[in-house]
Amino acid sequence: MMFVQFMACAVAVCFTLYLLTDVQDTAQLIGWSMYMFAGICQTFFFCWFGNAAKIKSLDVSNMVYNSDWPNLSKDARKMLVVIMARSLTPVEITSAYIIPMNLESFKGLMKVTYSAYNMLLQSKSSE
Repeated sequence: MMFVQFMACAVAVCFTLYLLTDVQDTAQLIGWSMYMFAGICQTFFFCWFGNAAKIKSLDVSNMVYNSDWPNLSKDARKMLVVIMARSLTPVEITSAYIIPMNLESFKGLMKVTYSAYNMLLQSKSSE
C-alpha cells in the first residue's frame, strides 16, 4: 500500500507542478500550491520517520554496550551479545519490498518528479 501511495504522490506532485505553470487565477494558484505542498509533506513524513527508525536501530548496539553489562549475570550478558549481533543490521521500513522509506528515497523521488515535470514542459514548448 505504501508503494502505491508513494508513486501516486509522485505523479500528483508532478502534474500539480505542471498545472501551476498555466494557472492565471490567484485562488487556483494558492489551492494547487497547497495541494502540492501537502503531497510533498505526506511523503516526506513517511520517509523522515523511516529514516529515524533506521538511525535509532543502528544505535541499539551502542546503547547495550554503554549499559551496566559487566554487573549482569552470565546469561544476561550472553543475551546482550545476541541483541548486539542482531542490531548490526538496521531496521528499514520498505514499501513493496522495493523502496526503502528514508530520506535518500525522498530525494530520489523529488528528482524523478522534477525530471518528469521538465519533460512535460519540453513537450509542451515543442508543440
